[in-house]
Amino acid sequence: MEIQQVPFILRVSEYSSKKKSHIDFELNWVNYLTDNLNNIVKPIKSLNNNLYEIIQVDNKSYILCLFEKAKGKIIDCNNPMEFNDKLSQTISNFNVDR
Repeated sequence: MEIQQVPFILRVSEYSSKKKSHIDFELNWVNYLTDNLNNIVKPIKSLNNNLYEIIQVDNKSYILCLFEKAKGKIIDCNNPMEFNDKLSQTISNFNVDR
């Protein structure tokens, strides 16, 4: 997603009160970090001045969050200088919420 040629990431999550509470905490924490540290991807407030919006589509609710896109590049998986055991180990250390 791009707005005026600036890239953004739109995250869409299925709504639950637990998920809403988690996202509310997460976005307020990240917003605090962006105000106090450098190189943190900033959440973008909506036109309603919210860090997220909840929408309803076909009797389901979703939480939408918009972020600045982090600077960087796509890793070339065929280049061992970019994609290797060290990077693979680092990625495996992330706790992915499934």
